[in-house]
Amino acid sequence: MKEYTWKSSKGQIITLIAIATTTTKKEVINLDGDYFDTGKTITNTEVELVAIVDGKKIAKTDSDYQVSLVPGQENVYWIPSLGKIAFTNEVAKRIEKMIEEEIKNSKQDKTTVEIINTDAIRKAKEIIFKVEKANIKVVAAKDYMNYIRGYNNLHNEGGEGFTPEVITQEEYNEALAILN
Repeated sequence: MKEYTWKSSKGQIITLIAIATTTTKKEVINLDGDYFDTGKTITNTEVELVAIVDGKKIAKTDSDYQVSLVPGQENVYWIPSLGKIAFTNEVAKRIEKMIEEEIKNSKQDKTTVEIINTDAIRKAKEIIFKVEKANIKVVAAKDYMNYIRGYNNLHNEGGEGFTPEVITQEEYNEALAILN
């Protein structure tokens, strides 16, 4: 976290605080339900700005901010998402330098964040729904083939025919873990 303080032309003490967050995510590709880790990482840095005027927090931006000239004024800058806080070119340069330093520090202190793919969440919800609402049978993975073979032999006389959908206990436990 970096901050820069200056006194406005109206005598107000203005403090601008920059908070940068850098995240590194593993790139995961969904191949029709199979997830493939590409081994690549994606790094993203977001900066949040907080404006404090005379000790009172008045505004906060998300990572989509821009330092720009105040329309119709020369050498007067502002950050529109922070409201009516105007500053000179010199202050604008110091603010931009402060933000660059905060981004640099954030990248040095980055933390790795695992991606929980939305498809994995959707699949987990589907499995839990099938077990709890649609009464799909749950069997241990080691008993799965014996259950399907036994059902087929009993109801289809060992030939081709309908076999019910079965979810393994391990799939069900993994779905619960993803959603918790």
